[in-house]
Amino acid sequence: MGLGESFGYGLDDEYSCLEILEVINDYENDIPSNSIFFAQDPGGNMFLLICSGADSGVYYCDSSHFYEKSTEKVNAYKLNDTFDGFLKMIVYETES
Repeated sequence: MGLGESFGYGLDDEYSCLEILEVINDYENDIPSNSIFFAQDPGGNMFLLICSGADSGVYYCDSSHFYEKSTEKVNAYKLNDTFDGFLKMIVYETES
């Protein structure tokens, strides 16, 4: 699994599909009110941050069902309890 693009604010028209306000509007009824999608992988599967409550943490949402165990009802996998912990998991690759 790789982190593709992070969503941003005030982006040029060329990158409007990555505008975080658009993502919030598109998915506000599908995720808890205390959460936000903040990035997606190259296949368009998104990373979700739930900010508070019993389920708080960072999740990977496998909406394309890339993983065999993913279904329509179960396709979100907890990656870390905190956003800081998630950031520490990221391995950065550089081109040689």
